[in-house]
Amino acid sequence: MSEPSLFDVGTDVGSELPPALPHRAAHGTAPTLRQWQQEALDLYVRRRPKDFLAVATPGVSKTTFALRVAKLLFESGEVSLGSTWWPRRST
Repeated sequence: MSEPSLFDVGTDVGSELPPALPHRAAHGTAPTLRQWQQEALDLYVRRRPKDFLAVATPGVSKTTFALRVAKLLFESGEVSLGSTWWPRRST
């Protein structure tokens, strides 16, 4: 039996959620993409650009989309190392 990959995401995560969130998948673990995410992923796959910027309002799961692209790139062997960054507000 092979070891699970860092990028394996099971679809049974709903069973692990606390009762307060019975109908919501844990952040980043939704088994399917939202319509805009799937359309953007399809565009990315068709064009295979060097750079790709996904712009959307806060809270619409841009990170989930980015992780799906990263998973695709890791699985295809196009990349072997990734990093993330985000702006930090100073108070």
